[in-house]
Formats: sequence, C-alpha cells, structure tokens
Amino acid sequence: MTSRKKQGEPKGDVSPKQLVLDFPKLDSNLEPLLATPASEDARVALSRWEYWPDRQMCIIGTEGSGKTRMLRKWAQDTGAAYVTGPDLGKADIDEIAGLTVKALVVDNADLCQNGSALLAAMNLCKRRDAFLLFSGSTDPSGWNMQPLDLQSRLSALSVVKIGALDEETLKIRLVSACKSKFMKLPDDSADYLVQRLARTYLVIDQIVDKLELVAAGKALNKTTARKAIAALEQRSKLN
Repeated sequence: MTSRKKQGEPKGDVSPKQLVLDFPKLDSNLEPLLATPASEDARVALSRWEYWPDRQMCIIGTEGSGKTRMLRKWAQDTGAAYVTGPDLGKADIDEIAGLTVKALVVDNADLCQNGSALLAAMNLCKRRDAFLLFSGSTDPSGWNMQPLDLQSRLSALSVVKIGALDEETLKIRLVSACKSKFMKLPDDSADYLVQRLARTYLVIDQIVDKLELVAAGKALNKTTARKAIAALEQRSKLN
C-alpha cells in the first residue's frame, strides 16, 4: 500500500529548476493600495515591517482579496525579492541557501510543493537578518508541511488576516475595478450592486466584466447594473 504524501513533501523525479527572483520596480503610474476596512490590519502590518517579530510575517486572505498586490507593493517599497511558492518549491535547496537578499517575499507560500525549500528560505533570512514575508489562503499553522521543524516554525509566525468582504470594502473595490476599465460607477449603481452581490472577492472582477459588456460604452446606471447581475446569474446557472 502506498502512503499519501503530506503537503510540502517533494514529488519524485522532479529536477530542480533555476530560481528566478523578481524585483518589482517602483511604478509612479500604479494606483495606490486601496484603503478598505477589510485590508486595514494588513496595510498597517506592512507599513510597520521594521517591527515584525523575528523579521517575519504572513499575510493571509481568500483568493481575490488583494494579497499579491499588497506583497508586490511591499517588495517595491523595500527592495525585496519576490517569488511564488510554487516556483520556490522547484528550486535547488543550495541555490536558495546561497541567495543574497535583504528581504524576501514568498507569495502563495502555502502552494509550495517542497517544504524543504520553504525551510531553506526561512533559514536563509534568519542567517542574513533579512525580512521574510509570506502569504497564503489559510493560517500557516494548518499548512501541514514537512519536515516537522518547518511546520513548527510556520505555526510560530506572526499572522495578519485580510478580512471578509464587507459592504464598504465591496463598494470601494467595485468603483476601483470599474475605474481601471475607464468606467465611472455612480454611487447609486454601486449601492444597488452591493446590496445584491455575493460577499466573495472573486465576484468583483466577474461583475465588472459583465458591466463592461452590458454597458457597451454607455453610462453605468441601475438598469445596466441590473442587466449585469442577470448576466452573471445566467452564467452561474450554465456552469
């Protein structure tokens, strides 16, 4: 009988790949991070990075909550190297241990398929007194990764959660998402949508795509909003 691998155990017959680090550049044209009630704690934690316990932090939030945007912005501001958990998991352990970084971001660290790679990153940053920022969908204490030393250290990480999608946050995100597509969402239309949409972050881009399609360059009034919701509901039924 074969045993199931725990998350974080390397898969067999997988050759290490060269680790490519991203250093996000400062972009004056990039919209500033949105100030929303749901993201307040995370934004404060990122702004006070010099005071992180053991220079390590983990931001958690559901898909679409804005984790990646926050982490890339923090990497821009601090000069940190950025890598995703899946890419880190494919890298050679010795290569990770030999990195020369002053700060490291591992986005979606919970999706890393090689726990030894995460442990090597944590050891590297501790040895170099470098700052380390993880993100994940759930609390790292529940990632159930191997080796056991890694899981114990993940459980000790300071964690800040991006909150659930409340009405104010949803409205702010909807207006911003429309703006990114050069559409203006009036207050009354935004309020109409907020009262009728599901409270999930993924619905934001979905409804904005429908608004763009239905409006076809016209104003985003309540009629447009109603038709967009109907189109979204129809798609959900088909799926």
